[in-house]
Amino acid sequence: MSLSHPLSWIRPGAVLSLLFAVAVGACTTVTLATSDAEDSRSAAPTNIASLSDVIKRNPNDPQAYNMRGSVLGRAGRLAEALNDFNEAISLDPNYAQAYANRALVYRETNKLELALSDYDHALTIDPNYAAGYVGRGMVYRQQAQPTQALQDFNKAIALNRTNLLAYNNLGNLYLKTGNMGLAISNFQKACDLGNKKGCSNLQSAQLSMKRQAGQ
Repeated sequence: MSLSHPLSWIRPGAVLSLLFAVAVGACTTVTLATSDAEDSRSAAPTNIASLSDVIKRNPNDPQAYNMRGSVLGRAGRLAEALNDFNEAISLDPNYAQAYANRALVYRETNKLELALSDYDHALTIDPNYAAGYVGRGMVYRQQAQPTQALQDFNKAIALNRTNLLAYNNLGNLYLKTGNMGLAISNFQKACDLGNKKGCSNLQSAQLSMKRQAGQ
């Protein structure tokens, strides 16, 4: 299974200069949606091999394991990614980004309670971690807990007004609860920020509203 969720898997080029210092969803450094071409490059075997070389030279560096796990996750190699995130957390039990990365693996494999626990842990470590709130909100939405999901998406936006994924997820949440106006408003914001899914959802919602008006 290839991961389609763009929240957590970061591009190597965005963090190599910081020795993999940033990872999934950090509120000011998170890499959100990327193009398919960027995803493909970041998951290339050569990148994985390069990161493995870094780990050989720095076997006690949790950021290196977290970075390789991110790339493995993009490549759909979830079991290997999980091992790397486990190692990163073992080396640094206060590594919020590694917990959030591991939470995404659990979410992708439908282990929602484990995902929720890891997001909770990440947000306890870093309460200002905007993308962590988006990730946890998505778990809540999957668990049919719209009130908690709404709170998390709004918190993410309060921390980062350009969080396109939070707007898109808010739109989906409002769409599901029948609030078409707020759904369109949030899809529009996501689209304006460059989120392709937000643009697609916006068009679908607008078309649906026109059809309803014509009935």
